[in-house]
Amino acid sequence: MTKRTFHNAILRHSNQFHENFLGYSINLGNGKDGYSDSYRGIMTKIIQDLESQRDLYDSLFIMRFDLMLGEGGAMRDRQSQKVMPLFCKEVSEYLNKTVKNPRNPLQAQLRNHKGAYVRWVREYSNNKGFHYHCYICFDAKKLAVIGKDSNEIDSLKSLLTHYWLKCCNGLEQSNKPYVHINSGRLTASYLVRNNSKDGGQSMFNKAVYHLSYLAKTRTKGYNKAYNKGLSTHSIKVRGC
Repeated sequence: MTKRTFHNAILRHSNQFHENFLGYSINLGNGKDGYSDSYRGIMTKIIQDLESQRDLYDSLFIMRFDLMLGEGGAMRDRQSQKVMPLFCKEVSEYLNKTVKNPRNPLQAQLRNHKGAYVRWVREYSNNKGFHYHCYICFDAKKLAVIGKDSNEIDSLKSLLTHYWLKCCNGLEQSNKPYVHINSGRLTASYLVRNNSKDGGQSMFNKAVYHLSYLAKTRTKGYNKAYNKGLSTHSIKVRGC
């Protein structure tokens, strides 16, 4: 018998006690088969990661977004596994680079960060192929707006789009890769202020609930066509 690892331990929708995990309410869905259960290990790392970031700043900006590799499930090739580390490296280096006087004043908010990073989980579905659910965190005193796409890097959205398109450029099967930032029922970003009346706890709780979607088991199973599990993720406790 294969020993169950902590990463693969499951939080069940059917278990009412699992809806409150490590002191936080998490999204275990609506009970549909294969949708609502979540990985305990990924959820634990998300919470630990966010808590460690919160301790570093008086105000923390958290944004959830998706990276799509193509339309109609076009990007199912193993090449897709190579683009994510490069994308994370490019974005982090841009945000954390020290630049005293950026030529474009709008770029000032995108420079001189410390420890800004992207965290992600990779998933696979028949209609979307490989895709990534992500979040990014940094000091809200430096940047706390998403912005829009443009021809140059002058906002967080344009930064993410620029490097995602750049990293996907060499993939033969790439068909219109794009960055999706939610504008629907759930807000895409959260501003956690430690000096607010409740110390930022209510906003932080909302962020944890939203990001708990990244821990869902659905679309993270093994596929016979690939020799690597699709539960690959880069969520780590800061400093590890």
